[in-house]
Amino acid sequence: NYKTFGHLWYNFIRILFNYSTGQVFMRLGGQVHASQHINTEDYIEASNASYNLMNLWLGEVDNNLKEEVLLASILQEIGKFILSELIISRGLLKQFHEKLELGFDIVDVEKELLGVTTSQVTAEIFKYWGLDDNLSNMIRFVDNIDMCTDKYKQKSQVLDVVKTACNPYSLLSDSSVEKALKKAILYNLEVETLSNVLKTLQSRLLEQ
Repeated sequence: NYKTFGHLWYNFIRILFNYSTGQVFMRLGGQVHASQHINTEDYIEASNASYNLMNLWLGEVDNNLKEEVLLASILQEIGKFILSELIISRGLLKQFHEKLELGFDIVDVEKELLGVTTSQVTAEIFKYWGLDDNLSNMIRFVDNIDMCTDKYKQKSQVLDVVKTACNPYSLLSDSSVEKALKKAILYNLEVETLSNVLKTLQSRLLEQ
């Protein structure tokens, strides 16, 4: 089932993460802590939601595109583990949460407080792991679409929509869904199926 799937991915990520976190983290100017401060269950739930969204939305609209970006949609948020450590080590946790509570976009908060975003850190991790360049390249510019090459632009746009809707700090909230739909319209992506799928996923979340 999807929950088991999410736990398997999480365990896989944690094994690899142990080998790479020190190098990437030190490049960003932090100190490695023994524990992680992002909630594991929230991360898994967000990954599962991303997986479902990709399958139900692009599975109906463009299956080839879905196959190309499905893995990236599940893994693109792992950089949050490192940024969470940076936020703690720099004493920014209260400021971070206050800005989120005031409605600031999490990407803007990351840029303001840390000068780097989750997507950029995730891409750096994948580069360190030596994973396929396509995977890191489509994630690297999710938060800066204007800098993305044409080869990866549509994939990055899809990932941005999924990331916005399935943000673990406000998973499938009305605000997250509204922002995701606005981005889909801006990017000229398919919206009708997306809107229906997001409503379905919101209902499922409420039933849990």
